[in-house]
Amino acid sequence: MNAKKKYILLITISGIIFYILNHFTPLYSDDWHYNFIYGTFENINSLSDIIKSQYIHYFNVNGRFIPHFIVQLFDGILGKELFNIFNTIAFIFFLLLSTHFVKDEYKTPYLPSFLILMLCFFLIPSFNNCFLWMSGACNYLWVADILLLFNILLFKQINNRIYYPILFIIGIISGWTNEAFVIGLSIGYLLYFVIKKIKPTLSQISLLSGFYIGVALLVISPGSIHRALQGSDVSFSITTTLHNLISSLLNMNNIRLLPIFIIILLYSTYKRKIQLKQFINDNIIWITTIFITFVFVLFTKHSSGHSRFGFEFFSLLLTVKLLSKFNINKYCILLFHIVLLITVIYVLKLSYNNYCEYKYCIYQIKQTKENIILTQETNCPSYFERFFIKFIDKNTIENWTQKWIAKRNKKDSLLFIPQDAYNKIKNTPDKFKSAFYTTEELPFYIMQKPTNNKKIKSITFILEETNYNKLPFYLRLIVHKLKRYK
Repeated sequence: MNAKKKYILLITISGIIFYILNHFTPLYSDDWHYNFIYGTFENINSLSDIIKSQYIHYFNVNGRFIPHFIVQLFDGILGKELFNIFNTIAFIFFLLLSTHFVKDEYKTPYLPSFLILMLCFFLIPSFNNCFLWMSGACNYLWVADILLLFNILLFKQINNRIYYPILFIIGIISGWTNEAFVIGLSIGYLLYFVIKKIKPTLSQISLLSGFYIGVALLVISPGSIHRALQGSDVSFSITTTLHNLISSLLNMNNIRLLPIFIIILLYSTYKRKIQLKQFINDNIIWITTIFITFVFVLFTKHSSGHSRFGFEFFSLLLTVKLLSKFNINKYCILLFHIVLLITVIYVLKLSYNNYCEYKYCIYQIKQTKENIILTQETNCPSYFERFFIKFIDKNTIENWTQKWIAKRNKKDSLLFIPQDAYNKIKNTPDKFKSAFYTTEELPFYIMQKPTNNKKIKSITFILEETNYNKLPFYLRLIVHKLKRYK
């Protein structure tokens, strides 16, 4: 089989498997309330409803108009099944565009495409949230596609002036996406033209002027500003700032591709595979983007895996570029294929089991009169949780999520209880005491400790807040791991 046919086969099989994973992925978290006009219980029924919703969203949550418009388009109008199809197309485009990014480094497209697939599947933080979850995929996978297309257009010679207004609009759309990508990219593009002393063409001016307007619309959103200030310490001190940065840095234990890129970069330099200065100069846009995005995430103190996607994605592309300088043994490639195949089979099984649990929960929601839903989690080694979305987890059982799931299914309220907990309540009711939330009025069960036939007259909690200022300096480095109360 020639290289072209192998490449087409790889893309086709990858697309089919990705579609199956998408089909097995339940609605989750934000997906449940993006079906409504933001802040209301009014269903999304038209494009004007989405615009109204995003107007409210822009002033109250964040400025990501483009990705959240796409989310509400599918969540409110087109539906999950159409999303599965279009998201699969987006993933195929992701492979094609990423391979195009490194095409000059390889003789055929098969190997770089396979490496991109491997690194994405096994190492990108929160693969499930960035690629499979509806709200997450529109914010990360789709945005990556938009920006890769933007970059292709930026360096393509377009002389016909009739296209310039279209390029300007494309620039606005590309910039108005996700701050985890575009803040770094905006500085990267600026440095590229300044350092290299390149005069931009009219098509590049059209694209970049639109892009910077889009970035401005994103970051000056009242919702984005409010979100950035939320929980921030307005008083500045060097000690507090250093402490926050160190704490945030220690929380970077879920990054993978950035350290791998740095190691391969240094090793390639040591082995004289590349000239470090030349490599940095050739890739000034992407290295700047990685650095700025990393610093941005560091200061925002986000710890979720998908918050790392911006710099991890560009690290992936540069890593694949560097790997072209090495001769990868064909037996290693064969081994990688076998490992990928075995992993995919196992992941499909887990995803199917998880999907069955989701469908059973939905069945209960539609049939129940008591509004209590019994749940069971799909258990697996923690690493493999990155490949599927659990319908029921610590986020789903929060009251706000239960409320949106209930409203979407035309219920007043819902309570999700693990099946094993329910069995214990049912089989040993004398060990449990029923209490009620004062706000949601949902039953909650608390196990009582055996008291040797002694009656409990009262229970008192004495909480003394930890005084961080009295902690020694070496403990302040790990203060985020300590208890807030004692």
